[in-house]
Amino acid sequence: MDSALSTIDIDKLSQIIGIGPHLINGLRAAGFHSACQLHQSLRWHGVRGIGPKRRAQIGTLLRQWTDQAQRRISMQLPQDVYRQIGMKYEQQRRALANQLSLLGTKLRSIQSELQQHQTELAQASTPSFTQFLKHHL
Repeated sequence: MDSALSTIDIDKLSQIIGIGPHLINGLRAAGFHSACQLHQSLRWHGVRGIGPKRRAQIGTLLRQWTDQAQRRISMQLPQDVYRQIGMKYEQQRRALANQLSLLGTKLRSIQSELQQHQTELAQASTPSFTQFLKHHL
């Protein structure tokens, strides 16, 4: 959350009607430069020019930024997790590819053997009864 909010500069507070450069400079002078810093500390409540109305407006905008950041965070995994998942499935893919290759080799061997037997069967003729008797008696 802090990382997401730290990318939001407090200059964006100017979208609130009535908050201008003077108030933003006051926040900067008090050490606030990003939404993350405003989110982490309530010291900004004491900055000159921030009364109850401005406090509520800034609080509302901070909640909006926090909600947006939360939605982005919940939809994204850290890069190291992406890499781990990718590596896991890459290993599985390689193992399956190797298995497929071995099965392909076995299949070609079986097909060749089948073809050989079919050729032998086609060449073999059924003996007549007389030939059968001569051969087996």
